[in-house]
Amino acid sequence: MRAAPVVLFLLAPLVFLAAWQGPPAAKKRIAVKTRVGPVIPPPAPQPGPNDRLWIDADGNLAARGATTKSDQRALDLSFRRRVHVLPVVTATIRKVEDAYEYNYTVANQPDAQQWIHLFWVDALGPVETVQTPEYWSLVGINQDKPPISRAFIGRHATDSDVRERLVPGASATGFSIVSKSLPGLVAAHFSGHLDPDGNAEFANPALDTGDVKMSDWLRNEILERLNLDNNSAQVYILGPKIIPGGDLFTAVRNELALAARLHDFSPEKEQLLTMTMADSPDQVRTLLAEVAAKSSGFRSQFYRLMESHLLAH
Repeated sequence: MRAAPVVLFLLAPLVFLAAWQGPPAAKKRIAVKTRVGPVIPPPAPQPGPNDRLWIDADGNLAARGATTKSDQRALDLSFRRRVHVLPVVTATIRKVEDAYEYNYTVANQPDAQQWIHLFWVDALGPVETVQTPEYWSLVGINQDKPPISRAFIGRHATDSDVRERLVPGASATGFSIVSKSLPGLVAAHFSGHLDPDGNAEFANPALDTGDVKMSDWLRNEILERLNLDNNSAQVYILGPKIIPGGDLFTAVRNELALAARLHDFSPEKEQLLTMTMADSPDQVRTLLAEVAAKSSGFRSQFYRLMESHLLAH
């Protein structure tokens, strides 16, 4: 029993020596270099062996390649498009101080199969104000692709009031856009309502039901072809196009080149191409006056506007 104090006496300095390791070592700085390798995107979806898309005889989207999940039965799908409208737009343009007011009458021709519930105008440059008639409203202005300002005008999908509804054969006035951009040819897109009675619309069940199986490629292609740009009727109208401050002569020739590519201007296509290659504003003004006198309606209005731009050049 007397050995115990000796053991305790010997252990104490050992513990002390183990704990004391001398003065602290200097901290080492470690340089870390971050290397970022190339980002490899995932492989693009590939079509299945039976995947196919086409526009059928009625102008709607048809798809093949889907099957039922339950019994693998092949399905042919059909998606009604929103292009069965026949819009006609008349524009009245007036100068208001340093801006232009574009007033529109929108009609849907009698042979249309859908009523127009939404349309948008691809203006160039900022849009200052948008006015709509009763039962219509400004949905929003999209500026994701500057300098384009895309002004959306529409009615609520569940609107049950048929007044001012652009059914086949109807027209509506009171649409206006104010912008500092000078008049030119701009694209306008019109979307038809799928339900002729104006009832609420729901997502297409063929894409959402749990019993339909399709490849990612087929689903993506269907969604792409049914998006706003690809699933609307497009026409060219007079609207905010030429942003102030640029070369008006070059801008006018660009407008004439665009007109030469459009079916509406086919009667003057040769004269338009001649004007696009002219070096003198006076020569273009002379030709514009000639074609304006021989044409009518929308085309004559466009030619006279281009002539007025050159007078201000």
